[in-house]
Amino acid sequence: MGLTLNDRPRVVFAAFALGIVATLTVSLISLTLIQAGLGSYLLANRDSLVNYTSVVNDSSKLRFTLSMNSSTLSTGQAVEMRVSEQNTLSLTNTVPSAHNWPATGLTAGPCGVMNYPMGFAIYQGYQLQNNLPSADRLALYGPGFYFCPFILFGINSYTFAPGSVSATINAGSSPNPSFTIPIQSQGTFNGYWSSSIPYLSTPTFHSFSPGVYTVVGGDEWGDLLVLHFVVS
Repeated sequence: MGLTLNDRPRVVFAAFALGIVATLTVSLISLTLIQAGLGSYLLANRDSLVNYTSVVNDSSKLRFTLSMNSSTLSTGQAVEMRVSEQNTLSLTNTVPSAHNWPATGLTAGPCGVMNYPMGFAIYQGYQLQNNLPSADRLALYGPGFYFCPFILFGINSYTFAPGSVSATINAGSSPNPSFTIPIQSQGTFNGYWSSSIPYLSTPTFHSFSPGVYTVVGGDEWGDLLVLHFVVS
């Protein structure tokens, strides 16, 4: 039996859907191959790695910086990461909170980003800036009790001193609390934690094994920076 007029749109739609699936599959395979190739290139050309990157946000006029102590590490050696925001203006700069985080899971310590407008993360393997799979994000802090600082509720702006990383954090609750701190944070890590069943099984610590790792820094104004380090 041949196709009727009513059947033809369904056939066309099915063919169109299959074409989209095939295109997406090829794109994902191509992206995986590109990432694997770049990772292999870095392993063979580790001298090409850098340990500092920054960007100035056109809107906030803040310079967001991500840096590491080294991009080439030996097994057992720790990587030290630092993120910071600096006012590029020669006058006081009050920047409204944006809550436009470019990636999930960013942290400035075991208590999260706390009062900071930025954070960092480490991913397994070579990751691209526009492709950061949460499954490859490493747990940097192990189980335990942490004494978290006083965290303001309803932060609405940061008032930066001229040309400085020092800023007053302004909250929206009443009476309006505020305090001034350097908007910079760092962390030192020589491995990560994992558990076979999240929140149920006992986490296990793993030293960074030989290979390529991706360090990510992001802030709530949408800036995202990426560095890589190699462990051998």
